[in-house]
Amino acid sequence: MSKYIFFRKRADIEIAEIKRIEAYKVEEIGGIHFYLGKGPHEDEYQFIMKDGRVIKSYAHCYHSNGLTLGRYLNNEKRIKLIEKTTYKFLNS
Repeated sequence: MSKYIFFRKRADIEIAEIKRIEAYKVEEIGGIHFYLGKGPHEDEYQFIMKDGRVIKSYAHCYHSNGLTLGRYLNNEKRIKLIEKTTYKFLNS
């Protein structure tokens, strides 16, 4: 995998070096939410590497078959996926 920032390559990541994937979903308390269509279940992924580094990625990066990157790596490469939910108030 390659990480790009503003269309410039910043880092190459070996898939074999990923220890686990943490999928974060942010829930806002105090509002009404409508979910239309099919979209990612998470807002961001954190890839925990075997050497202890943490690499963040937004969940809107899709693989060619329509899966998000973290879900694809979990299904195809059998990398452990941990789902976490964080809560925040609308006024913060």
